[in-house]
Amino acid sequence: MIGFGWEIEGAALATVVIQIISFLILLPCLFGLDGVLYAGSIAEILAFILAMSTMYRHWQELIHMEQDVPT
Repeated sequence: MIGFGWEIEGAALATVVIQIISFLILLPCLFGLDGVLYAGSIAEILAFILAMSTMYRHWQELIHMEQDVPT
């Protein structure tokens, strides 16, 4: 979507930097070698939830904008 690049970049940055790196540190301590394998999957699931919540918020804004347009 044009005009929402900062949100897309923020979601990508959150996925790569915050989630994967923190999970790669935390999960191996809890689950051993399997924690390394889980880190990427959990980060992708959280990125999906973040993207869906952002999309839902924008969808609601578009619905309200459509209702405010005089016909």
